Amino acid sequence: MLLEPGFKGKSSVYKWQASASVCTLGRRLHEQEEDFAGKAASYQREIGHLQSQLKDRQEQLHGALQQKRRVTPSHPLPLVSSLPSLFWLAGHENESKSKHNRSIERVVEGELEVVWEATTRESQRLREVALRTSSLSAATMAPVLRNTFSQSPARIPSVEDHFFSTILPLFSTTQNGLPRPLHRSPMFESDSDQHQNPESSDENEKSRQD
Repeated sequence: MLLEPGFKGKSSVYKWQASASVCTLGRRLHEQEEDFAGKAASYQREIGHLQSQLKDRQEQLHGALQQKRRVTPSHPLPLVSSLPSLFWLAGHENESKSKHNRSIERVVEGELEVVWEATTRESQRLREVALRTSSLSAATMAPVLRNTFSQSPARIPSVEDHFFSTILPLFSTTQNGLPRPLHRSPMFESDSDQHQNPESSDENEKSRQD
């Protein structure tokens, strides 16, 4: 297939433009590479310069330290100058500890006072109860006991009488501090008489049989 002469001219123009743009891009890339290389070299030089300055400073510092060690004695003076600050720190720490201990002592003292007051009140109450109980006599206890027995639904007179005849004399003897003879109930007296006089009981039975 034969190409037209106009088409050949256009294709050659496009080829020339493409090659020109490629050359331009290549030239720009080369310039950027050279720029980057120059910047890298300048950075390397600056880094070397800074390293040399750092080395010089380190050497100067090392020499100053060596000279200071030669001048200062075996016991350095800065330690002596720092002793007041150490003493101040120790005193401040001791003061804080003493404040803490004092606060703990105050709390403990307050708790002890509360316990002591409660114990005193309780002992006073017990003492009053004991005095009130000791001041009661048989005459004052009898109405209380009678009321107590009368309030019960099933009241037995014989049991109540036996209680008052036996318990109240004991209570009155302990109150007055003097021993008193026990009062026996008629029921117990009848039993004791039978045990004490067996012969009389046998004679009575014989007379009944005759």
